[in-house]
Parts: sequence; C-alpha cells; structure tokens
Amino acid sequence: MSRRFDAAGLRATNQFPEEDIVEVPSEMCLDSKEEVVDAVFEDFEANIGNADYFKSRVILAATNEIVNQVNKEMMERLPGEEHTFFSIDTVGDLDSATMYPTEFLNSLTLSGLPEHELKLKVNTPVILLKDMDIKRGHCNGTRYLVKKIGQYVLVLHKLGAKEDDENKVLLLPRIPMRYGGRKFPVEVTRLQFPLKIAFALTTNKAKGQSAYA
Repeated sequence: MSRRFDAAGLRATNQFPEEDIVEVPSEMCLDSKEEVVDAVFEDFEANIGNADYFKSRVILAATNEIVNQVNKEMMERLPGEEHTFFSIDTVGDLDSATMYPTEFLNSLTLSGLPEHELKLKVNTPVILLKDMDIKRGHCNGTRYLVKKIGQYVLVLHKLGAKEDDENKVLLLPRIPMRYGGRKFPVEVTRLQFPLKIAFALTTNKAKGQSAYA
C-alpha cells in the first residue's frame, strides 16, 4: 500500500489543487487484506461474544464485493453452528411473476434489501437494515450481536448498550421489505431478516456509525 496518494485522477475537474497530497503515516499502512483483518480483530478468538470488543471494531471498504469477502472469512473463523436462512421473493403482479422466475429474483442484490441467503451464528455482529422501533433505538444502521437463533425470530443485543438498558434486546422477526428503485422495473418484495453481517461495512453503509474503545 503506497504511503502517498495524490489527486491526479481528479485534477481535471479542479476539485483539488495540484499540490494536494495526503500523507499516510507508515504505521497505518499494511500490505494485505489479511493483515488488516488481523490488526482490526486482534485476539478475535478470545473476545467472541464480547460486545465491548465488537463495538470498537469494524472494517470499512469501498465495495460490497470486498465487504462480503471479509464477512465470509470472519464467519468461517467464528465457532458454532451455522444457520442458513433463505428469503421468499415476489414481484408486484401476476404478469410480472411469470416474467421473473423465483431463481432470478433470488439472485438479485438490491439497495436496502437483505441478501437472499443469510448465514448466521451465535455472536455474529450484524447491522439492522430497517427501522424497527425508533423510540427504543432499534433503527436502520444499529449494530448488534446475535444471541439466539430461531427459525422465525432472532434475539439481538445492541452493541454499546449498558447491561441494565431495557432497550438492549431486540426480538427480530422476518419481515417483508420492498424495492421499487430504478435498478429493477417492477416492485420486488423480499421476506427475510432485515440484517447484514457487520464484521465489515461499506463506507456508505457506515455513515453515522461510531467505533470507540
């Protein structure tokens, strides 16, 4: 990883003067994804289930591809039984249903919707993708640890919440979430737990997040 990043690619738009250079301290530079993961999640095995440990740690990446790869690798390191949940995907009307088979709908990755396939273990860090109870602080973007896994309901503990916080626990069912954006010509409804694994997040999804010791 280079220590010096200039604005050469952006100079044509006049967003930065030519002399703008960001100096990255050498102690912040690592040579591989594996080194970054090991540095952020130091002593990972000794801290499984430790909410204070996870509230101060998250890896940020520019793309979902990198985020999904890191999350997959960290899930493999997390001990315990893995539970897999598949969404039920539908479209708005009968005519569209014949045009878009279930297998195709399952393959879609759409903004704001959980993945078709969600793999979880107890003590997985996750991020909520939908406002569930704003008054109690269970909002889109809140991070949790998965504490119990049922077929229809998950028990989540909010990261950063005090032990005596009555709003620490969220009982989360599968819920229908809808996408009607430009990426797809008809409304898609996905019935799934509104979660994403959160060892790593995209920089966009991490807006408003805080990680502190």
